[in-house]
Amino acid sequence: MNFLQRNFLIFLFLLFLFLVWKGLYVKIHNIQLKKNILSHNINNIPNQEQKKEKKKNIYVKTDVIDLIINLNNGNIKKIKLLDYQKKINSFKKIKILHKQYFDSCVQNELFQNYSPYHLNITNDLNYISNRIYYKLVNGQKTLYVPLQCMLKNGVFLLKTFIFKAHSYDVDIKYKIINFGQLLLKFSIIGELQYNSNFQLNNDHLNNKIQSIESFENIAYSYDYQKYSRYSFHDIKNNKDLYLLSKSGWISTFQKYFSISWIFYTHEKNIIYTYYDHHHHKETVGYQSPNIDILSGEKYIIQNTLWIGPKIQDKMSYVAPYLNYTVDYGWLWFLSQPFFYILNTLHNFIKNWGYAIMLMTILIRAIIYPLTKSQYSSMIKMKVLEPKIQYLQKKFQNDKTQLSQEILNLYKNKSINPLGNVFSILIQMPFFLALYYTLSNSVELRHTSMFWIHDLSDKDPLYILPIFMGITMFLIQNTTPNNKMNFTNINKTHFISLIFILFFLWFPSGLVLYYIMSNIITIIQQIIMNKYYIKK
Repeated sequence: MNFLQRNFLIFLFLLFLFLVWKGLYVKIHNIQLKKNILSHNINNIPNQEQKKEKKKNIYVKTDVIDLIINLNNGNIKKIKLLDYQKKINSFKKIKILHKQYFDSCVQNELFQNYSPYHLNITNDLNYISNRIYYKLVNGQKTLYVPLQCMLKNGVFLLKTFIFKAHSYDVDIKYKIINFGQLLLKFSIIGELQYNSNFQLNNDHLNNKIQSIESFENIAYSYDYQKYSRYSFHDIKNNKDLYLLSKSGWISTFQKYFSISWIFYTHEKNIIYTYYDHHHHKETVGYQSPNIDILSGEKYIIQNTLWIGPKIQDKMSYVAPYLNYTVDYGWLWFLSQPFFYILNTLHNFIKNWGYAIMLMTILIRAIIYPLTKSQYSSMIKMKVLEPKIQYLQKKFQNDKTQLSQEILNLYKNKSINPLGNVFSILIQMPFFLALYYTLSNSVELRHTSMFWIHDLSDKDPLYILPIFMGITMFLIQNTTPNNKMNFTNINKTHFISLIFILFFLWFPSGLVLYYIMSNIITIIQQIIMNKYYIKK
């Protein structure tokens, strides 16, 4: 077995371990989700009175979102993302906070108790609005949706939602006027609630798993840590958070979409979590600093809600490090620069497929010294083959001496026998980092190139994996120390076939990267073959 074949087998083994780990993780995770769903207490199903309860709603539509605001508590519900379809060529849009798919809600309320764990939220505020329907028209940059409420204690509350064109961040501005006779003590909270045991009809089980699968993830940022991960599972196990910060954010997210509260004040806010055992609800939230308003005075406070796709440049503009909610795994330090390069190239050529091809050229240019060293080592080893065969015959009965003689031969010729393996190992992080980049960036979701309608998904016609296998075969044929006898030809065919099978379900963008990389390898090997033959 020559060194290139051995390197391919090493790569296949590492790739196999990665796929097995990923497959087992997803399978175990989904089994646990099904258990949580089907084991839910029947008491959580709403009774008839609750179903018949009529809630006042107003409807808001911008160029990118369509949502409903409940006037009974002033909270957003049933968000529809107008630029994102559930499936390719489908008219159905992505929906967030729809209880048909998962039980989750966003709370933002006036809070008249200093401890968030008492949950004294004024849920029945009975807001009023001058209109039922608000729409951001063409050419309009900002849409204001004001809600008014007069509390029994003489407090007037004006809650204004501020929507912007082409934007998924919503500013929520509170104006509180104390017309009462007593001192008003209050704070503002923003919460993200989730019910991991929400009962669902079996017909919607798959939709449930897809929705919950990533929305159970939590992340937060505060003054002393720019980004940290958490989960609703941790909250359920009573691992509560209690952090103080002047600015920051809390977020729940799935693979491509997130819901986040962003806060910023001159004093300390509280980031907290808790688990409601009675209703089986996990909550992550923040509470603003305590505010005192004397009789006849007013106070204005504002926060921001992000509801939508994890578009990284927009998220980082809204809040520092909010774009870190894009899960690039443990190779984030490579995946983030990869996406930055991809995005920059895309801004010029306006096609993600071509951007991937150009980025492949850049990556191969960076690792060219390794490629050249590997190829040079292969040429030297080919030259040494007659001497190695001579040593094998001479010391055929003494394996220890044979190994020592071969090592001495490599040493005298300045050949590192492990150099090829090292080169493969160096390239593996690039491969995996690009896998996470293409799989988790919403910018590549449903983007097309030729017959491929989604570069973040597999090739529907499997043309790219087959073409990739052909390039693998050509690489074997242009390898300098590859003797194309009958045995090696069979090995070459087998390796190419294995690669085709592995890449059938990989993201098309990743397969495109690998094809482009193989084409570059073939060109380099042809050029180097001619160079070393002349030399």
